[in-house]
Amino acid sequence: MASILKTKLNQMLKTLLDGLYWVLLIILTVVTISLVFQQIMHPDKIPHVFGYKIFIIMDEYMTDELKKGDLAITKNIDKEVYQTQDSMAFRNRAGFVTIHQIQDIFERNDQLYFQMKALESETTDTKYVNESNIEGKLVKRIPLVGLILLYVQMPQVMAGVILFIMLCGAVALKIARHLDERDFKKEQAQLKNTLLI
Repeated sequence: MASILKTKLNQMLKTLLDGLYWVLLIILTVVTISLVFQQIMHPDKIPHVFGYKIFIIMDEYMTDELKKGDLAITKNIDKEVYQTQDSMAFRNRAGFVTIHQIQDIFERNDQLYFQMKALESETTDTKYVNESNIEGKLVKRIPLVGLILLYVQMPQVMAGVILFIMLCGAVALKIARHLDERDFKKEQAQLKNTLLI
């Protein structure tokens, strides 16, 4: 009786894990297709997931708020919500994404323009930023995660990570097969014992 209950619990757990695997796979597939589609349709914009964009701080001379190697997460917001002192990611004239603080907002020809300044600078930027160049409002900073992501992108590290994942998958399959064979043998033995009685 206890072994039948244990077998049913194992089957339920396996079904639950299989379902979770497929849900995660579907979510990752939808997100990947969305990111690729965004990149094709808007090559001048950074792709986002549910309005959030991720940037790695590369500048040595950032502030206490943002340091080199940090991961900066921004969120797309409606233009009516922009406020002075908000830290915003925007694409500068050279095409790089920069994070500065809004000092002033004004409208010209139905377009919003922003006067920005570096986060810990007292001097405002001399060029104004058009709302079409805004990539989002800074909502979160995760220290040093950007350096890890940059490191993982190196070809040697990427190859090692892929090999490690493949090895883990092979071990998991081997364990799953062993457990299935063990359960099958137990069921066969129980069936044989039942038939003998």
